[in-house]
Amino acid sequence: MGVINDIDFYVLEQAGRELYELAQQQQQDVGLSINVSPRIFSAKDKSLSRWISLIIEVAEKIDVTVEITERVLTQDSRKALQALTQLKEAGISIAIDDFGTGYSSLSYLTKFPIDYIKIDRSFIANIGISESDETLTETVIGLANKLSMRVVAEGIETQQQLDFLKDLGCDYAQGYLLGKPQVLSEFAKQFANSGEENLAQVS
Repeated sequence: MGVINDIDFYVLEQAGRELYELAQQQQQDVGLSINVSPRIFSAKDKSLSRWISLIIEVAEKIDVTVEITERVLTQDSRKALQALTQLKEAGISIAIDDFGTGYSSLSYLTKFPIDYIKIDRSFIANIGISESDETLTETVIGLANKLSMRVVAEGIETQQQLDFLKDLGCDYAQGYLLGKPQVLSEFAKQFANSGEENLAQVS
């Protein structure tokens, strides 16, 4: 029906406002991770400009990370570079999501202003099962460290996976073992009880 971009804008505005209010109430920092849809970059109207403006507006109140897939980087690298550079200049962090499942060149890691690499859950799921996937995971973490980037492991569901990643020096972790999707009221309770050791992330 052609309204999906408007839904994206509504969700972004709503999430930003609610998290800012929560951070103010609890007097704690909170961050928001935002996935980029490829359709934003291919839109013929001014959706991309509006999307960038909304993210910058939200980032003036809370920490924001934009997650972009390798597919977006390869489809229109010029437009993606312009958009990500604009976001970076506004103090917004950039992450490559589902890293390792696309077809982009490693040169994209230096061409684009990347802060985080998110290792795809398909590799994490095979920790303890596939030596090859364990080696690839270790290689990605090592590569990110060499490039002064931070690493997020996606889809952690077992303690074995978490322990393996800790031993490799993985910076951040997300998955059902650590937390499942929650309504705002439940997240607010967890956030309030987390104190100084709060590692909560909403995405």
